[in-house]
Amino acid sequence: MIALWLLACSEYTVREDLPVEPADPPGDDDDGVGQAPDWTDCEAGYEGAYFNLPGDHADLDPEGAPDPAADWADRDWWSDDYAAFERVDTTLDHGPSWWPVDEGLAGDPDYFAVHWVTWMRVLDDDDPVSVIVGASDDLWLDVDGETLYSAPGVHDYAPTTVELALEVGQVPLEIRYAHRGGPGGFSLRLAGDNVTACRPDHE
Repeated sequence: MIALWLLACSEYTVREDLPVEPADPPGDDDDGVGQAPDWTDCEAGYEGAYFNLPGDHADLDPEGAPDPAADWADRDWWSDDYAAFERVDTTLDHGPSWWPVDEGLAGDPDYFAVHWVTWMRVLDDDDPVSVIVGASDDLWLDVDGETLYSAPGVHDYAPTTVELALEVGQVPLEIRYAHRGGPGGFSLRLAGDNVTACRPDHE
C-alpha cells in the first residue's frame, strides 16, 4: 500500500501557465515576416534587406519637407530593382554617420534604404512598449502590418522615445528606413522589461 501511494505521488506534477499564450501561426512566409520564433531558443536580431538608390531617383529630393501623410507604400525604395544585399543585424543602434551601402553607384553612399523584420513578444500590457529611435531620414514602424509610428521626409538624426500601446502576445515588427542625402544616422532600440525581440522563424 505504501509503495502504491509513493508511486501515485511520483506521477503528480504541477504545471505553470505560460505568461504569454502561443501566437496563432501567421501563415506561410509570403508576407515576408516569417513565423513567431521559439522563445525558449531564439536568436536576437533583425533580418535586414538593404537597397542602393540611384542619386537621380525622382523621390530622393533632399530639399523635400517632411510629409506627415506620406506612406511607405507610395515609394519604391524597397523594390528588388535596387536590392544590394541581405544580412542579420544583431543591433540597430548604429548611431550617426552610418553609411552601410557603397557599391560605386553614382551618389553612393548617400542614398539607400533598409527593410528590417523581427518579432516582438509583449509580456504585459500595463505599460506601453518603449522604442528609442533616431533616423535621418524617412522612417516607418509597422506592427502586425499596421503603421504605428512614422517620421517621413528629410530631417536630422535626433533620437526620441516612441511609446507603442500593444497587447500581450507575439507580433512582427517591420522597420522601413530611407536615407536621402546629407548627414546620416540611424538607431533603434526596444527598451523596458515588458518586451523581447527575436528573428522570425521561416520553417
